[in-house]
Amino acid sequence: MKKTALSNHLTKLVHAGLILKPDHNKYQLTPDGELFIRTLETTYKKSKMREKKGTEVIQRRQFSESFVESFFG
Repeated sequence: MKKTALSNHLTKLVHAGLILKPDHNKYQLTPDGELFIRTLETTYKKSKMREKKGTEVIQRRQFSESFVESFFG
């Protein structure tokens, strides 16, 4: 990400009240910012898409293991 894009994103987060800029090049989460991050984490953990990807990873691993076992015993 370019420096200007990062700066624009950080400015938006400051204006939204999700982060503070106490010093030059220093940022910290506000309580609302922390709540926002925790909410995103919870939503992601409950996501059906995440669950599906996890299932696909397990299925691919099992397929690979059975393939290797059938050829190399």
